[in-house]
Amino acid sequence: MALAYAPPRTGVARPCRSDQRLRAIRPRPVDSRPVGSRPVGSRPIRSRLTRRGRIAIIAIATLAVVLLGPWRAFAGAPEGAVPLGWTTVTVVPGATLWEMAQSLDPAADPRAIIAEIKAANGLTGSQLSPGQVLLVPSS
Repeated sequence: MALAYAPPRTGVARPCRSDQRLRAIRPRPVDSRPVGSRPVGSRPIRSRLTRRGRIAIIAIATLAVVLLGPWRAFAGAPEGAVPLGWTTVTVVPGATLWEMAQSLDPAADPRAIIAEIKAANGLTGSQLSPGQVLLVPSS
């Protein structure tokens, strides 16, 4: 720890308390430590939380709850939850999307049902693998 000293003030004098004589002002040491560090053994500076600070903290917390609250509804859904009007089907070897669409609704156009199944499951092609679980519209 290096201490730097400020140059002495020349020609400045002040009265001494003990006998009211004038004495020269001694230079005070200048501390070169970064702001915020304190000497060993000194008391820490206590900061107070003012009324305005408490109101600001409460406002920020309330705003966070109000803005982030709706996300809990979306994030809180269970992993295997099936949306209303849909059911899950496990793909067997040799099954195709066309056969599934025809078995779900023989009177409807299979292409529309296949498009729904692809969109719901995030499929890009028509390849299915045995054991794959798909969401399909319930009839």
